[in-house]
Amino acid sequence: MNCAREPIRRRNRLRRRRARLPPPADLTLGNHRFLLTPEENRNKLGWNPGQEVFLELLAAVNAIRNETMHFSPDPLTSEQFEQLNGFAGLRRTVAPTG
Repeated sequence: MNCAREPIRRRNRLRRRRARLPPPADLTLGNHRFLLTPEENRNKLGWNPGQEVFLELLAAVNAIRNETMHFSPDPLTSEQFEQLNGFAGLRRTVAPTG
């Protein structure tokens, strides 16, 4: 392998990967979890402490969403409502709207 070409190959792989990424508005909850799990990525956002809580709530919301969307006949529990409300409140603190 030609070592001089390795940086070029690495750059080209990165470009192909970026080209496959959907726009932020099209990311699923699972995509968000994947992107935000590495601490390095969360630190780039400049969020305050509480990142682990955010990820735990995001995982819970993702599970609730999947259960609901896959036609679970059971109504949401009070714990699930609390998790959804907690996530919504925490999300507003890291990405306020309006």
